[in-house]
Amino acid sequence: MITEYLAQVDHQQHERELAETLERRRVAAERLVAEQFNGDRLALMAHLARTRRATLAVARPVSC
Repeated sequence: MITEYLAQVDHQQHERELAETLERRRVAAERLVAEQFNGDRLALMAHLARTRRATLAVARPVSC
């Protein structure tokens, strides 16, 4: 039987795991910016925007 206490503990554990995953991803993203874009976040955003536009252009059929 699951009590309210056990449900709360389970929920808190899940939140901690999500926070740890988010922190690992943030650190990895910071490392990427530092290594590939010399710390320039705007350059990273421009790169991501260009990549996204290129992906959308390939995915959309050309209509005449």
